Amino acid sequence: MDIQKILTKLRITALNEMQQHAAEAIFGSDGDVVLLSPTGTGKTLAYQLPLVQLLDAASDDVQALVITPGRELADFARQPVTADVPRWTNIAC
Repeated sequence: MDIQKILTKLRITALNEMQQHAAEAIFGSDGDVVLLSPTGTGKTLAYQLPLVQLLDAASDDVQALVITPGRELADFARQPVTADVPRWTNIAC
């Protein structure tokens, strides 16, 4: 998936410092990554952008699992990046 296309669609011209560091941590890790940052700082986008780059669009296997504390947050969290690729998302509560 083209990251620049996603950023343009969301009217984002540049990632903030936390988002840049998050991408570096995600790409540099073979384990879990935890993002701790105040509300409204862009954590959702910070993990989604690297995540969609790691997914194989041709695979039907589960490739990622994002756990949220509630359905509303799960629905919000999937929208920015996956809106154009609905088969990549599934919400279960």
